[in-house]
Amino acid sequence: MELFPLVFRGFDSVCVAEGYDYQPQLATKLLAEAGYPGGKGLPESAMSTTHAYQDLCEYMHGQLADIGIKIKLDINQAAQHRQMVAKQQLAFFRGSWIADYADAENYLSLFRSTNKAPLGPNYTHFDSKIFDGLYNESMQTTNDSIRFDLFKKMDTEMMKQSPVIILYYDKVIRLTRNNILGLGINPMNLLQLKLVRKEN
Repeated sequence: MELFPLVFRGFDSVCVAEGYDYQPQLATKLLAEAGYPGGKGLPESAMSTTHAYQDLCEYMHGQLADIGIKIKLDINQAAQHRQMVAKQQLAFFRGSWIADYADAENYLSLFRSTNKAPLGPNYTHFDSKIFDGLYNESMQTTNDSIRFDLFKKMDTEMMKQSPVIILYYDKVIRLTRNNILGLGINPMNLLQLKLVRKEN
């Protein structure tokens, strides 16, 4: 998995950064190398979420328990959870981000050091001079090829340190009859009916 969905990479496969995937055997090996074989001696961590995502977090709880990582779920009311995240009162929490506009920069801005919460959306307090330098450079160019290359480098730099664990990206599916034309989908999941027509 990488930081931002494929649709925001300029539709160019060369911009895909190296991310991570599901490897429980490797996780078990790394736990043992860190001195916690099978999770033995590893302190329990608390993961905070809301009722809306309790089932997802319970699934994660079970998956982590399978390799020896013990977590306790703290279920909060949505407004309280958002406030606690913004005030850095939660060390480990479930969150999500829906892009405000169709550009990868919208996701990357979450990790810029000057955007640290509570003044901005950097809730992880990720801080990297390399990342910030690349981000600033990307904001000063209008050349898409250069921007995409800088986005890839930023993505790679962020994923090396992994302040977040990317779980999944939403996918949109629209079902229509054969005589409905022009509906389509778009990166922002906007329902655009201007070009939709019905054939007899």
